[in-house]
Amino acid sequence: HGIPETIPLSVFGLDDIQVGSWNGRGICLSDFDDRNTMRLHTIRLSRISHILCLQEVHGYMRDVLLTFQSWLPNWEIRYSPCLNSDGTCNSRAGGVLIATCPVLCAVASFEEHVLVPGRALCVSLFCKNRIFDVLNVHNHDLSAQEVKSISHFTNTLCLEIRSNPMLRLAVLIGDISIKAEGEMTHEIRHNMT
Repeated sequence: HGIPETIPLSVFGLDDIQVGSWNGRGICLSDFDDRNTMRLHTIRLSRISHILCLQEVHGYMRDVLLTFQSWLPNWEIRYSPCLNSDGTCNSRAGGVLIATCPVLCAVASFEEHVLVPGRALCVSLFCKNRIFDVLNVHNHDLSAQEVKSISHFTNTLCLEIRSNPMLRLAVLIGDISIKAEGEMTHEIRHNMT
């Protein structure tokens, strides 16, 4: 059968699309010096990526959006924070962000799907009847129901892509650590005595 043709990326004005991922471990909770280091790293990544998928951003919605809009001017910023049990933002945990470069912003419209607040976010880019879906997942501490929700979304997306690969394409990226059944955790220990 061979590999089916897929959506030509030239529709989005590019020959290829570079997607970068980084688990920043508290990007927006850092003190001034650490936050500046995070800013510089984010800017470096933006120079080699058309789309950035960041995990463990941490922070309140407004602060994160203002921060990234100042770090990445003219980029489309979509953020999903973790939530407390009462539905308020848990600024000290998780948070996933997808940032899209100005070149793609100029030709695409966007739709956001929060699959699991602060842990799984999908942004769909629409251009000339074509769709490019970017899923950013950080699977830390997901419940079985949350995993099922993500799986259901990705399975549905796969069926849509298979039915017409010339119209839709997707990438799943992030900080994903899944153990195989029966796999043991390997701990590195060093005796300091």
